[in-house]
Amino acid sequence: PGGDPGPELAVSSNGYLTILDADGSVVWSTALDPGNPGGVSAADVDGDGEVELVTGMRYDDGIGIGRLYALNADGSLLWSTPAYDSSSANVASVLDLDGDGIYEVAWNGREDGFTIFNGADGSVIYNEPLAYSVTGTDYPAFVDVDNDGYAEVVAPALRGIRVFGWDGVWGPSRPIWNQQTYHITN
Repeated sequence: PGGDPGPELAVSSNGYLTILDADGSVVWSTALDPGNPGGVSAADVDGDGEVELVTGMRYDDGIGIGRLYALNADGSLLWSTPAYDSSSANVASVLDLDGDGIYEVAWNGREDGFTIFNGADGSVIYNEPLAYSVTGTDYPAFVDVDNDGYAEVVAPALRGIRVFGWDGVWGPSRPIWNQQTYHITN
């Protein structure tokens, strides 16, 4: 977004999502709801050819009702949706599962459980409330766990690890996912 050579850095902190240029200067900063921030994932979630940023925020109101946000490359809001998690603000993972050019956003929280959202508008595509997380590190990961050429979603949950997949419908994924907020931008 900054236009300078070198990568930008996305920081979710204290109710803001901020983009820093390679030299450390602020490109933009967008106020979100105050609260405990989650990590940031970067992808063209709506298929418009521009990279968007997805992050979560748990409100600091003692209730634990949070939101998941998708912001455009200029910091404007693409969409936001409730993401109920009283434990922490988890990280969203992104991948174009069905090959339509629009990324799906996977998220796991305590109250809502494992949820897949449409990256273009934030609507719920799939929800499994029994596969819920209770910490900020139980983020879903897209990976080809069985080496069949199709993506699966690994969702750590309170009662064990859950793997979701739809062979023949979901597209390919890398066979490895080794870090939080992992993405491929080059």
